[in-house]
Amino acid sequence: MVVGYNLPFDLARLAIRASGTRPRLYNKRGERRRPQYVDAWSLTLWLRSNGQEDRFRPRLRIKHIDRNRSLMAFSPVPKEAKVYPGPGSFLDLKTLVFALTDQGMSLARAGEVFEAPVRKSGLEEYGTVTPESLTYGRHDVRATASLLEVVRHELDRHPIETAPAQVKSPAALAKGYLSAMGVTAPLTRAKTIPPRRLGQGASAYFGGRAECRIRKVVVPVVTTDFTSMYPTVNILTRLQEYLTAERLSIRRCTSVARSTLAGITSGGLLSPDTWPDLRFIAEVVPDGDILPVRTTYDRQNPIPTIGVNPVYSRRPLWYTGFDLAASMLLNHGVPPKIRQAFRIVPSGQLGSLRPTQFRGEVSIDPRGQDIFQTVIERRHAVRHDATRPAAQREALQRGLKVYANSGSYGVMAEFTSMRLPGDAVEQVRVEHGSAPGFDARVRAPEIPGPFCFPPVAAFITGAARLILALAERMVEDLGGTYLAMDTDSIHIVASEDGGWIPCPGGPHLGPKGDPGIRALSWANVNSIVTKLDRLKPYGPQVTSPLLKIENENYAADDRRKRVQLYGLGLAAKRYVLFERAGKGRVVIRKRSDFGLGAYLDPTDPRPRAEGPDDPGPNDGWVAEAWRRLIHRALGRPEPRAAAWWSRPAVIQFTASSPDRLKPYLRLERPKPYVDRLKPFNFMLAADVRPDTARPESVSTDCAI
Repeated sequence: MVVGYNLPFDLARLAIRASGTRPRLYNKRGERRRPQYVDAWSLTLWLRSNGQEDRFRPRLRIKHIDRNRSLMAFSPVPKEAKVYPGPGSFLDLKTLVFALTDQGMSLARAGEVFEAPVRKSGLEEYGTVTPESLTYGRHDVRATASLLEVVRHELDRHPIETAPAQVKSPAALAKGYLSAMGVTAPLTRAKTIPPRRLGQGASAYFGGRAECRIRKVVVPVVTTDFTSMYPTVNILTRLQEYLTAERLSIRRCTSVARSTLAGITSGGLLSPDTWPDLRFIAEVVPDGDILPVRTTYDRQNPIPTIGVNPVYSRRPLWYTGFDLAASMLLNHGVPPKIRQAFRIVPSGQLGSLRPTQFRGEVSIDPRGQDIFQTVIERRHAVRHDATRPAAQREALQRGLKVYANSGSYGVMAEFTSMRLPGDAVEQVRVEHGSAPGFDARVRAPEIPGPFCFPPVAAFITGAARLILALAERMVEDLGGTYLAMDTDSIHIVASEDGGWIPCPGGPHLGPKGDPGIRALSWANVNSIVTKLDRLKPYGPQVTSPLLKIENENYAADDRRKRVQLYGLGLAAKRYVLFERAGKGRVVIRKRSDFGLGAYLDPTDPRPRAEGPDDPGPNDGWVAEAWRRLIHRALGRPEPRAAAWWSRPAVIQFTASSPDRLKPYLRLERPKPYVDRLKPFNFMLAADVRPDTARPESVSTDCAI
């Protein structure tokens, strides 16, 4: 096994040559196949004494998936070769750390998190061969080996049969546990369900709800967050029945769905027994119903996106019962008109089910326990268990969190896109909505994961949107509104005593006839938290309420003291929460880096080799950018621009595929390989201002 941290980068430096792969669509027997290594790197590792490539030894193929994952394997060798090592075994510790923590991190950070005995050291200057840099390199090897031992020990605690090099994500860990518990693929137990119904279930699938309700206006807020959103709705809707059922079948339920929907109220939804009744998928013709829809919102941007808004359509669309219930809450009790509906009915129980031990410490028995309720309750109990050493406590509760989030949702929505070589296409059958299925030719067919089941994935995100809609309904019933939502959080406009505040476009008029909105009081928010807690599906181990009032609402040095937060939103997932301090200062408590996190720090021109370190919400250039936007929204003079403000906005990216390097090959070809841009080089791209002409040519120095 070859082990490294960010292994593709290192292997490309050991290579003698690099080129793009040329995968074949047909094998030597003329059979069509789906090659994995499309748009991948092919590295030459051996030369003969005459300087030519040794074709009796394999090349190394590397296919980049994302910043944390790659596929690596030796290529086949000619039949005349006497020895073939097989595909080899390549373990990128960066990938394994990501799978165990659900976080991409540097070698230095991973050493801290896993408390490796040997940690990564620093170096003043990179790129120059000196005694110090050689010592640094040797120490890196020791740090990597040290991390390997502690990570291997952590992985060995999980009773899964997946080989370490195949654990590519937290979902791989979750799938390993489901297999260890005897859970089989849902699609193999749904053979009587027509593909048309599965397509309708997939049509009802939308991602999490994220939006900005109030833009470019500073408002007082209380920021709240739902406890373990996806595991929670998984438990509330009893979706484990689909994982453990012996058979899955279809039953029409149009009249039952209509009557269920007609009886929906915000009060009724506070009873957990109501939620499983909404596990149906229905065809509706929206007529102003407030539903998620995937469409183009901007004529200048043809890429479709998802919004929750009034929908009108002459063509029937498919939705989960949870989304239809949410529409009733938000549309003043008007039910969408259901044309037809069906349920997926679980029956029996798998005979293969068996208990397992999570990390060797937590017993989980799918035959009589709800898997994710057990995991969440145990995680909270471990967090407050003072009898355990801090490191052991942190490792166990981190593992439980990763498993709960990926196992309760991600594995059931997993599809892997397989791009075909060149212009090759593959014919697939498309089943969707109410229209007849049709054949289509695609360049990247999608393959469902082993536990993929689109209707259940649709139920999970639909139920999450219903919980947010229930919170929204409660806020609006009290005359209030919210700044933004983000999947499992809602930033409610609220102050200590509540009252009218100015806001352009607001529905409430102030004393002078100005438009505005009503801020709820902190007591109002507390009452919403109390009501929603009736839905909490956990035992006393989980002490936090279902809708938590986040720590940012309290003083940084005193968790018992409430402070007034203010929020500024620009767009979905782009917001900042802050306190107003004396003398016009603002103290940022929480900020979104979405849209800015991709840029390099303009105060430090050095490219980041292993990922940025978080300077904290109040520090760094991103915080300074947010402060300028806050002052602008408040109508105050903006702080004097720092020196970096006029510098180009630069994005670092990786030469992860041959296509990425094509624009530079003409310039690079005359150079020997040692001096060329290499696979997985870090590269820079500067944004071009929209009001300036695009330069006709760019020097290669600007792109490296």
